[in-house]
Amino acid sequence: MSKLVQKILAAVMMTALVSAGTFAQGKGGDKRPPKPPAKVIEGKGSGSKPPRDQPKPPKEDRGKKRP
Repeated sequence: MSKLVQKILAAVMMTALVSAGTFAQGKGGDKRPPKPPAKVIEGKGSGSKPPRDQPKPPKEDRGKKRP
């Protein structure tokens, strides 16, 4: 008899925990301020980048100031 009571008590406790967890979450109300819709800008740029400048050769050492 006591094992039957333990099983029933365990089942009642599990259902109580599940229902308490469900109600504790609430409605999920979002309290953040609304965001304005994103602006989409079309027609800017051609999608390709202009070519980079070629690296310049080093200048002559003037006065040999470097060690």
